[in-house]
Amino acid sequence: MPPIGERHEGRWARARLSGLPLVLSVLAAYGMFRVGAVVWGVVRDGLPTSSLGWSAFAGDTAAAGQALAVVGLLAVPRLRGWVSAGVIAAVGIGAALFDAGLWAAVGGEGEGVSRHARQLVLAVGFAVFAAGLCRWRIGWALRSDGSYDLAAVNRVLRRTAGCAVVLAAAAAGAMVAVDRPGVPDRLLSTVAALGIACAASAVLVLLPIIGEQRREERETAMAAVFEGLERYSADEVLPDERQGHGGPRE
Repeated sequence: MPPIGERHEGRWARARLSGLPLVLSVLAAYGMFRVGAVVWGVVRDGLPTSSLGWSAFAGDTAAAGQALAVVGLLAVPRLRGWVSAGVIAAVGIGAALFDAGLWAAVGGEGEGVSRHARQLVLAVGFAVFAAGLCRWRIGWALRSDGSYDLAAVNRVLRRTAGCAVVLAAAAAGAMVAVDRPGVPDRLLSTVAALGIACAASAVLVLLPIIGEQRREERETAMAAVFEGLERYSADEVLPDERQGHGGPRE
């Protein structure tokens, strides 16, 4: 528990600084792994020879670039800005959407639905992370003192998860109703998988938010108790001290 009188954002600032090396290491390792996978694919199979192969290559390259760009934003604060967040979001999400859309249009073998849904969720996740680092259009999640409003973030994540579940259910129902192989089936299956992945991602992010909210509530309650005890002790001690300084009692 933080000392009495210390605000929650002070502990958040220390926690961010203490966890920064680990976050940088994990993201850098992920980015280098994606770069290595792209390079190894080219070495093993050569350059792509089809439009679907080129779109997959562009999506994988953009995913690797997103991770490394976020590492750069974390390591160098002066790089943070609206332009940086916009470029990271546009390149990552655009490449993932193009790859998924082309696959849905022309078909293809491989991981298929799961791969494209995973790529889209990762692209959106990195884009949101970059926007958060750059403080881009997240005024709804900030208090006037600059700390994060966890209750607002909680509400947004719950609504996101609920909408994603509804979207996945609607797409799955449409797949059963339409029952037409080809573009509609691939498109609906991609939307269903994307909804499930988004809902799972929102829940995974929501769990630590809920835990942090409960910890803040406990700390606030304990701080209020200790402050009350301090005031009570001051009220009891100060009169005796004044009598001692003013002379003996009559």
